[in-house]
Amino acid sequence: MKATQLLKGVLEGCVLLVVLEDEVYGYELVQKLKTYGFTEIVAGTVYPLLQKLEKQGYLNSMMRHSPDGPDRKYYRITPQGRIHCAEFIDQWARLTTNVDHLITRNGGYIDEEKE
Repeated sequence: MKATQLLKGVLEGCVLLVVLEDEVYGYELVQKLKTYGFTEIVAGTVYPLLQKLEKQGYLNSMMRHSPDGPDRKYYRITPQGRIHCAEFIDQWARLTTNVDHLITRNGGYIDEEKE
């Protein structure tokens, strides 16, 4: 399984966590995700997700002047987005606990030669 397949399910929560830190514009968000280790993330994945999160009421946006070119659309988390983010954190904690438990039961590795 590729990491990108696993990431699709959690990217929404990760985006909200980044926006929770401070308001960001799209390209800046992509760069921040990359600094957190999400190196395979591309703008074509993030921009539609930002639109979806805004439509769901988890983010607000506003256009701001940019000294480096065209105006930029900045995103800020809403109170509803904070609640959704907290729910993501709870779900993630439960999921990682369960997966870690299974991994530990198997000694932390898989013997690929064993049948």
